[in-house]
Amino acid sequence: MSKYIQQYFTTGQFAKLRGINKRTLMYYDDIGLFKPAMIKENGYRYYTSHQHALLDVILALRDMDMPLEDIKQLLENRSPARYLSLLHSQNERLEKEKKRIWYTQKTVAAKLKLIKKYMQREEGEIFIEECPVEYLYVTPTPTNISEDEWFDISYLHMQACSKMSLYGQPTINLINSLEAILSGAYFSYSHIYTRLVNKGNSECFIKPKGTYIKAFCKTNTDIIPKCYQNMINYAKQNDLHLTGYAYEETVLDDAAVDDFNDYISEISIRVQ
Repeated sequence: MSKYIQQYFTTGQFAKLRGINKRTLMYYDDIGLFKPAMIKENGYRYYTSHQHALLDVILALRDMDMPLEDIKQLLENRSPARYLSLLHSQNERLEKEKKRIWYTQKTVAAKLKLIKKYMQREEGEIFIEECPVEYLYVTPTPTNISEDEWFDISYLHMQACSKMSLYGQPTINLINSLEAILSGAYFSYSHIYTRLVNKGNSECFIKPKGTYIKAFCKTNTDIIPKCYQNMINYAKQNDLHLTGYAYEETVLDDAAVDDFNDYISEISIRVQ
């Protein structure tokens, strides 16, 4: 094999080396974004290994959702200073992506643990569990809330979660005061909440470490009151003093069941 052939790659070879579609290279050539190092008389395009770095820049900018025309203009005026700035931008994007992946892994792990725990229990079964402190991002809900107001509050809550880098669609969980539960106002929720992976925000709501009475139940309006009443009776029978708030955390929703009436929540109330 000649030295010449060793130094250059056809469009297909170069695309295979980079793990991209051959047509992508041909399109980049057509628009003048990334041209081959040489075109032979027979029209065959050849790329060189020295072009890898430039293609890396183009692909990185595409990953940052920069339009091809903007990339072209940037490269036409490239310089060491611009390249340095680009590398800084790429590093910042990678740091954000790393944070997003870390948070997603923590969230998925917590969801897996919760669902596995549910599958090991009978629905409506009351149990006691020692729980660590949890940090929650909460949004207050007014009394006698209307359907439109519920949407608005849920939307604002999710927007705030997004700004706080709580990636993905945060599940809407619910908090009710113990006073409301004991008076039979089972659906007079005081807050909606999303669990935080760590404290982060100094203004977060703290769900205290301690002993909690818990039960998994369907979230329809007939079953929730019965579940709460069973939990209250269990506490009385076992000389447990209910305190704080009642928390309803979504376990199963549309991702796992078809019918809204089959949604599952874990209800928990701290006891002393």
